[in-house]
Amino acid sequence: MLSHSYTLAVYRYTVRNVYRYKTRVAARGDPAAASSRGEAFRDGPTLLCYGALAGFAFWLYAFGPALALLRAELHFSYTVLGVYSALWSAGAALAGVVFAPAARRLPRAPLLWFSAAGMAAGAGLFTAARTIAVTMSGAVLLGFAGTIMLTCIQAILSDRHGERRDRALTEANVGAAGCAVVAPLLLGLFQATPLGWRAALALPALALAGLYLRYRHQPLPAAPAGGRPGAIPGAIPGAGPGAIPGAGPGAIPGASPDASPDCRCPAGCWPPWSPPAWPSSSA
Repeated sequence: MLSHSYTLAVYRYTVRNVYRYKTRVAARGDPAAASSRGEAFRDGPTLLCYGALAGFAFWLYAFGPALALLRAELHFSYTVLGVYSALWSAGAALAGVVFAPAARRLPRAPLLWFSAAGMAAGAGLFTAARTIAVTMSGAVLLGFAGTIMLTCIQAILSDRHGERRDRALTEANVGAAGCAVVAPLLLGLFQATPLGWRAALALPALALAGLYLRYRHQPLPAAPAGGRPGAIPGAIPGAGPGAIPGAGPGAIPGASPDASPDCRCPAGCWPPWSPPAWPSSSA
């Protein structure tokens, strides 16, 4: 599964214990409704995000093996090879700075498609050029646009599925993880053909073009008005991440009766929470 520090923004305000409890209760109470929700889970926006994430993952996992093949052609040193990876990371760091203001000004659909086009352009520079400088610029663009697209996908899935965001993000990452095997394999297969390894890096661009033709008119969830990424719907403004409107002490089902009234932890959680010990005034 993909593991990036910026995914924390998606999970930051998620109360997983409450979500899982409510999902299990709903499934037990109304089997027909649960079945209907399962059938509608993988809808248009969800499949679009799954496919786009697979394209990003293919380029991500193909980047390392492609660097080795590129080094054999351009004859640069291992130090320069490391610079390519550093430039990808620099592009990703820049995306972390740019994404929040961009997300406030652009709807989700243009942000997703522009970043996908940026990734395709970066892959084109990386594969079509025969100079180190231009291929390095392609690496920066891949890291920048790819991170923008990845974060946008996570936000869309989270806003689309709400309490079931864990399932959507897990399914997306399972599919993307398969590219860790497929991408290097296809690079090796294409390298043994007259097309060369560069043709393998064109496959995600073709897939993204197909997704655009299929889903270009697909409405996507809008960003919460004035909200934080991944904020819990209905949370009390300015309250802590676990605040629930109208909830008193022990509102979380299964809370231990001897837990602190300020923060009741579900029974069985570990380690158990206890309030901090404050020094006495006489000390």
